Amino acid sequence: FAETQDLASYLSRKFNEMLHCLPDFDPSRTPKLSFLSCSVLLLEDPTWPTGSRGVLVEKMLDTERFQWKKYNDNNGMVGGKRNHIGIDVDFELKQLEKEKSGDLGDISEGEEDSSDDDESISDIE
Repeated sequence: FAETQDLASYLSRKFNEMLHCLPDFDPSRTPKLSFLSCSVLLLEDPTWPTGSRGVLVEKMLDTERFQWKKYNDNNGMVGGKRNHIGIDVDFELKQLEKEKSGDLGDISEGEEDSSDDDESISDIE
């Protein structure tokens, strides 16, 4: 679980860095993505088989001061519809490593990637 949280935090920072490349980027007007860090607390619980259990906790949002919107239900549902696209975390991490090293693949100018089996967000309704 901690690896998934760490990857999500890393990807949110990279996303925000990419926003700076937008032609109309304005730090005062361009929204940023932020990912809440979390912790696992180990609680004594005599009713639990091991005598203790771990619970996931996050810092409570100040909803009086900051507006926020929950975009999903943590189970692939957005607005009552299934919109989940599974990702291959190992593949995505390798892609990030390629970007860091400057190796962006073998597609030459004028070539197109002709794979038709890739599904994009716009394909899901």
